[in-house]
Parts: sequence; structure tokens; C-alpha cells
Amino acid sequence: MRSTLFSLLILVGPATASAAEPIPVHVLEAPRGADGQPQTHPVTGLQERMQKVFDTAGLAVRFEPVPLRRSLQALSRNDEALCVLGVFRTPEREAFGRYSRPVVLEEQQVLIAPARVAAQLRQLATAQLALHDSRFQLLVYEGVSYGVELDRWIALRPQSPVRASSGTARALPMLERGHADLMIGARSELEAMRRREGYPMGRFEAVLLPGMPAPPTRHLLCSRKVDPAWVARFDAALPAVPWQPQPPP
Repeated sequence: MRSTLFSLLILVGPATASAAEPIPVHVLEAPRGADGQPQTHPVTGLQERMQKVFDTAGLAVRFEPVPLRRSLQALSRNDEALCVLGVFRTPEREAFGRYSRPVVLEEQQVLIAPARVAAQLRQLATAQLALHDSRFQLLVYEGVSYGVELDRWIALRPQSPVRASSGTARALPMLERGHADLMIGARSELEAMRRREGYPMGRFEAVLLPGMPAPPTRHLLCSRKVDPAWVARFDAALPAVPWQPQPPP
């Protein structure tokens, strides 16, 4: 009897300890202003909401702010059990990671441009035509996905886009100085950047053209080292409807 009990303790003990070991969860590093300080996060409040989900699921995690590109490289290497919170779903990433159910339904994406360019964009019939018009240079963030459909449109552009660092780039000054003509974002993102950089209202505009893809969803993306059952527990604790952040007034 004692031998049987001892055997059970050997089997159960390490498994329990392993389950309690916190898994690193990378959160998207907020962009930095001219003073080097972190600014408004792309999805403000997501970390706090997801901490409650992890607690409900009984999953121990450790949040770490890491640039997205570095996080994706770590996932593709699959050297350790880790996850990245708040990323879009793409076929490329599905090849090396495990996705959760949606955690966030994004705000509708729009084209952001200086007022003079915005007036020209509004003359076009569709959003796809705008992104493929060789008169306009597109600014994109390095290593960032804009959703499957928009990523495909960007790849088919007649000329390569201008690429900037997602952690340090100041997008509106780049548009202002003519380094690029437009970018993809959300109305709330434009407002946050405008306030941060001190531009008056109307200097830059959000343009929503017909055919712009529906808002994408963000997910928790984990390496293959993470047990599928762990991701399933997280999924089971998520609300039935993904959170949709409200733009700031």
C-alpha cells in the first residue's frame, strides 16, 4: 500500500509543479514618444482583462513587454513555452503557433493621411484601389500584420511600402514630411497620435473607403511547447463575445 502511494506521489508531484510554473506572456510593447517614454498601448486595458481570464482558468502567467518582431522570432524557434497576447491571426503564424479564440474585436481599420492626400483618396472607388495606386506611398510597421486581406493587398502593391519600427516610429511626422502618404490604422489611433504629437484637428484625416475589410480579431498566440490543454483552458474562460474596446471620446 505504501509502495503504491509513493508511486502516485512521484507521478502527481512533478506534474502539479509543472502546471503551476508561470508561462511567459509577451505583451505588445507600447510605442515610445520623442522623450523615449512608452505611450498609449494599441489595446489599452487588454492585459488587465486577460489577467482576470487567466485567474479564472487557474493558469499562472508572467507578463513581459517585448517588441512584436522579437516575440514572433521566439515563437518560430519554439525553444520554450511562451505566448504573445493581442496579435492578429495569419496563415504564416498558424504554421508555428497555437491560437486561442478571439480576445479582442478590433476597431474598424481606415486609411490615415494628411488632409491633402485624404481628399484624393476619397475620389477612389475602393480601398484596394487606394492601396494599389502608385501615386501614394504606403507606410507600414515592420513585422506587423494588418489582417490577412490587407496583408495580401500590401504584398501586391506595385512598389514596396515604407517600413518603420513599430516600437519607436513617429508615424504622423513621417506623413507630414512626405516620407509616405498614408498608413493603415484606426480612428482612435489617429486621435491618440495627433494629441501626442501636438497636431491640430484636421491636419490628418481618417478615410473609410468601400471594400475595406471587416475589423480583424486579436488572439493569444502560443508556441508549440505550450500544451494544447493549457490553451483550451484559457479558451474556456474567455467571454462568449470578444471584447470590443470603445474609442476614447
